[in-house]
Amino acid sequence: MKTFKIKLFFALLCALFAAVSMMPSKACAEASTSQKARVKSVFAKLEAVLGWTPSVVFEEAGRMSAFVMPDGTVVVSTELLSITETDDELAFILAHEASHILANDQTPGNAAGISGMDTPTSEFREERADRLAIGLMEKAGFKTDASVSVLKKLSGNGADLKSRILALSKLLNL
Repeated sequence: MKTFKIKLFFALLCALFAAVSMMPSKACAEASTSQKARVKSVFAKLEAVLGWTPSVVFEEAGRMSAFVMPDGTVVVSTELLSITETDDELAFILAHEASHILANDQTPGNAAGISGMDTPTSEFREERADRLAIGLMEKAGFKTDASVSVLKKLSGNGADLKSRILALSKLLNL
């Protein structure tokens, strides 16, 4: 019984950490009308493949980021939206986050994987979400090579994405 209580406490603590660490810095930031329209348009194409459209919240984080809240809401920073030059690049970002929802990565029991901790489990989840996103993009008619171009942009802004870029390049034969 004591072991169960410790595990439950740890799971709740991880969930709380994940929720607090991922709270938007400026919740419901004002994305431009054109940014909102782009996200809606891209998700409409993905919805045909997914069968649903996640709720989306925009934030001004001061950094480029996108993640999924425990309730399945996709949070996208306006900074990240601004570097996506094509709908294909945006589709990769959104399909990647939708893939986390499909894999149930955002649930409290999986909190360590979504809290930004760099662990083998989180790396596995990121690469799995990348692969799932490629499949979603193909089915929805988006150009999958945009996945590599947008990750390279993010990598140029300080994110360490070399292994993900390499894995996607290999998957796509680039």
